[in-house]
Amino acid sequence: MNPSQGLDDFLLSLERHYISGEFADAVITCKGHVFNIHRVVLSAHSKYFAEALGGNWKESIERKIEIKDFDPIIVQAMLCFVYTFDYNEPSDDQSMLFHAEVYKLADIYDIPALKECSKNKFASAINAGWNTVDFLYAISEVYKNTPLEDRGLRDSAVAVARKHINTLIEHDDFSRLLRKNADFSADLIPFLCVGTSGHGIQHPHAHPHGEDVCPNCLQRKRILLSAHQFGAATLNAAPRCHCE
Repeated sequence: MNPSQGLDDFLLSLERHYISGEFADAVITCKGHVFNIHRVVLSAHSKYFAEALGGNWKESIERKIEIKDFDPIIVQAMLCFVYTFDYNEPSDDQSMLFHAEVYKLADIYDIPALKECSKNKFASAINAGWNTVDFLYAISEVYKNTPLEDRGLRDSAVAVARKHINTLIEHDDFSRLLRKNADFSADLIPFLCVGTSGHGIQHPHAHPHGEDVCPNCLQRKRILLSAHQFGAATLNAAPRCHCE
């Protein structure tokens, strides 16, 4: 038998056991929902679950773990992943926040593979939906719910904002986000800098006097970033040229 085919068959069988609950030997509860689980499967993915379900703890004795701080659909996504190495995302516009919540859950319960999967799904979602208010809300949630040293989602958010900064800066909601979220602003600024004068921070196409310049017509075009103004959390839009 082809080893790849054997692995596929095994994963299909594992998924069937997840769906049917056959041979389940523990449960996870979340806000009135009960999920049948197999301890060996969760323990293989997570040191947290391995200890909780295998040690001399209440959860191990009762074979029950309660998850309180997440919606059941997020817990379901986690369980779907540990059995299939993937999870379904919502069909509405909430996918960015959904993946951010899955990432947070994976971090708390120490499931590295799920963190990586949700990070990639989050990056795809914000690349597709960066020009929506959900992107700004997702940034707020990411910076609120992840520690400073966890760069997984933060770096993706900064990269997309940097890529589309000239459009985003024209929106009042984005400017408000910059004023309210100092950590995000601090992460974004260095990527907009090519040099620093005594009075300001220059964008890659910045005029020597601080005016952002269109690389085509050399007219003032995009944004003016001022170091002392940014310290006061303000960004000023410069007049646009006619190239766009």
